[in-house]
Formats: sequence, structure tokens, C-alpha cells
Amino acid sequence: MLRDPVAGAVAVLGDAQNRSGGWGWHAGQPDNTECTALTVYALHAQRAAGAGNGSVVERGVTWLRTRQKPDGSWPMGEQVPDSSWMSSLAVLALARIDLQDEHAVRGAKWLLGQQSRGHPW
Repeated sequence: MLRDPVAGAVAVLGDAQNRSGGWGWHAGQPDNTECTALTVYALHAQRAAGAGNGSVVERGVTWLRTRQKPDGSWPMGEQVPDSSWMSSLAVLALARIDLQDEHAVRGAKWLLGQQSRGHPW
């Protein structure tokens, strides 16, 4: 009998979660905002559809909330503590769960206050 591929993916992601509640590029690697936010986003969607483990999502949400900087931004991770574009992913993940999430709102305000340092176009 074939295993449900979505259930398999949910299980793999759950197994790859670090003790801290975050995810890295590969199982056992240091947590980072990008991987954690995208995984929380995906797993929450599956949980809403009836699959997945809610405690895994909650641990990821807690990881995101506790790593938010006082100015509302998120760093890439412990190795690169500067505020980054990855803040947008954290905002999306937290807002997907609750549009009124205070961390998502603070992050969105931080993002709206940023100006591009790149090409003027």
C-alpha cells in the first residue's frame, strides 16, 4: 500500500525539527528564520487540513516569537544576527496562523519602514 506523500512529508519535517523548536537547512543543522518560517507555514496549512502534529507547529511558532528582535525584525539566525529580509517570511508564517498576532504586526511595521538599498528601479 502506498503511503500518503503529504503525511510522509509532514513526518519528515517533524523529525527534522531541532530541540529548540526551529529548523535548519538539514536535520541537525542550526536553526534559521527562513527554514523555520517556511516549515511553520507549510505545517500549519496541513494541520488546518487535518494532518500534522500541532505541537510541532507550536514549537516552531514559539521559536519565531522568541527570536524576534525588539525593533520587530528577525535575523537570519544565531550566526548572522543582523535584521534581514527573512523577517517577511516570519511575518507570513505568523499571520497565516493569526492575522492579529502581535509579533506579525510588529514585523510588518518593521518591514514597511525599510527602504531598498539596492538598485533604484
